[in-house]
Amino acid sequence: VRAQVDALRSDVEARFSESLQYISKGVEKMDTLLSSLLAVSRVGRKADPIQPNNLSAIVDDVLAIFDHQLKELAIQVIRHPMPEAVPCRRNEINQVFSNILSNAIKYMGPSEARFIEIGGLEREQDVECYVKDTGIGIAPEDQERIFQMFTRLEAVDTPGEGIGLAYVKKILRAHGGRMWVESARGQG
Repeated sequence: VRAQVDALRSDVEARFSESLQYISKGVEKMDTLLSSLLAVSRVGRKADPIQPNNLSAIVDDVLAIFDHQLKELAIQVIRHPMPEAVPCRRNEINQVFSNILSNAIKYMGPSEARFIEIGGLEREQDVECYVKDTGIGIAPEDQERIFQMFTRLEAVDTPGEGIGLAYVKKILRAHGGRMWVESARGQG
């Protein structure tokens, strides 16, 4: 009987530890999701005022964060001039470039020519920025879907909840802007 009790105890302890790890990962995932949803709900309501910002400086900050990943994955960044003194909320536009760059890195795919190109143009009434890459691309039928909350394309299994581009689009709308994609499968 003693051996059976010890075996049962050992089995319960192993399952208990496994269950705690599973619960812990679930709580972490839920915390991340709730934090993301909270950030999306607060777009445009933060204390970060709209003021003139240098987009090159914002992109520099974002690239510094991803520098290690870019080097590790042998992705070359091609920079073009960016507009200066653009009225925006710096932290939100930093988030825009962070999310877009993160996606470009995640979905780079196996191509030999690995680059991300970033630039911008100042027009009379607005600013147009672009990010081009040599990633896996997005089929025309999926291009609108990628901006919907909780939508993820099944092409590549990468971490995330499908909130990033919806968040980016909301930030840009709050700034009076818009976002779109021009791509084809396999063409970045």
